[in-house]
Amino acid sequence: KTAYEISTRDWSSDVCSSDLESVSRCRQDRFGQVPLLRHRVRTGPRRSGSQPPLNPNMTGTRSLVIAPQWIGDAVMSEPLMRLLSKRGEHLSVVALPWVAPVYRAMSGVGEVIEAPFQHGGLQWRERRELAQSLIGRFERAYVLPNSFKSALLPWMAQVPLRVGRLGEARWGLLNRRLPNPPRHQRPPMVEFYLALAQQAPDPGLPQAPQLRCDAALAQLTMQKHGLNAGRSEEHTSELQSRVDISYAVFCLKKK
Repeated sequence: KTAYEISTRDWSSDVCSSDLESVSRCRQDRFGQVPLLRHRVRTGPRRSGSQPPLNPNMTGTRSLVIAPQWIGDAVMSEPLMRLLSKRGEHLSVVALPWVAPVYRAMSGVGEVIEAPFQHGGLQWRERRELAQSLIGRFERAYVLPNSFKSALLPWMAQVPLRVGRLGEARWGLLNRRLPNPPRHQRPPMVEFYLALAQQAPDPGLPQAPQLRCDAALAQLTMQKHGLNAGRSEEHTSELQSRVDISYAVFCLKKK
């Protein structure tokens, strides 16, 4: 009988070759002669071209962003949205319903797509249906969460370049992967997300999150919570500092 030896020449998600070579060896054991299947994986440095190169010219690039599922993390991603927009990328963000209002308050985001997903579920059918509606629309994708399911949508939508961090066996879903340090070694979340842009931060670009607030909605919200916008300048400055620290919670209410 014929046995096969599988040699994996390049162990990566996007470039993986397998050579099937016929050999005339068989293995003799108590069950008789049976085909021998051996897996040989080459160790050592990966080829430099194993991940697709970055295009330095981003003007007009249509990019899909997979948003985190927590409001706080969504707010921390605003400097990344602003940086991507400033370098010419047109951003569409897929976000869960309770996170979507945060991205509508970001000036760098052109479109917010509410995902019909439930927290904690895979929902394969729903993800596939949404992905089919996105096929052909985007050249790049940025996956902000570290979960396996969050990387499914860009892969199903056939986005050519999919950027994210290593985690949860996402080798086959992401083709540009950044290191994912342990939690105790991670930088602040703003820097953690900014690294996905893979360029040095613009020193003239403030890294503090900035959200747009509708003046009438802000006034209504302040009245609802018993805050007086007409108080002294000192109090207004203190209130503004608190708003900056909480990253403009006024904007989180849906219109």
